[in-house]
Amino acid sequence: MKITINKKVYINGSKVVEKPIDSFVKNFLILLRSIFLATTQNVVDVDGNTRSVGVEYHVWERGIINETGGFLVNAPEGDDSYGIIVGQANTPVTPDDFKLYSKIQHGTGVGQLYYRQCQVQEVGVVGNKIVLTISRQFVNYSGSNVNVGEVGLVVNTKGSNYKVLIIRDVYDPVVTITPNDEATFEFDIYVVV
Repeated sequence: MKITINKKVYINGSKVVEKPIDSFVKNFLILLRSIFLATTQNVVDVDGNTRSVGVEYHVWERGIINETGGFLVNAPEGDDSYGIIVGQANTPVTPDDFKLYSKIQHGTGVGQLYYRQCQVQEVGVVGNKIVLTISRQFVNYSGSNVNVGEVGLVVNTKGSNYKVLIIRDVYDPVVTITPNDEATFEFDIYVVV
């Protein structure tokens, strides 16, 4: 079985990019190992710091399970620190990438994009694929073109609040978002059965 990501970009509802990618970075498998072992692991956060994060479960006397840890990607509107984030650079991906090379900030000023809420769909079966879709809309209110050369998925570690990049990919050529246009960036993470 192979886990694959299908990257899509829609501008004003019209698809402009659809491409399968294999761009999980090393942090992804470290966090997956943490889930399988229900313990903490060391990862590199988006600031370049080594952090001990993970999912742990503690059972209380009355049988209540207290979860500490977890990985969130459903960033709220205006939060560009986690979820799907975009950047300008299109430097090739390496396994040790821990951040975007040139992240585009949330906002309405020159060179910025307005980040809407990051959406996580229910897992579904489409043909012979089991699919999890994560998407986020961005609006260009800046008054000038904004070029997107890279996209990433950053998890927010519940409890410790560290931000950890798990997916990074680049666009060649870059995706240009013109003023007042809305772009949706989507990751379909799937396995074929």
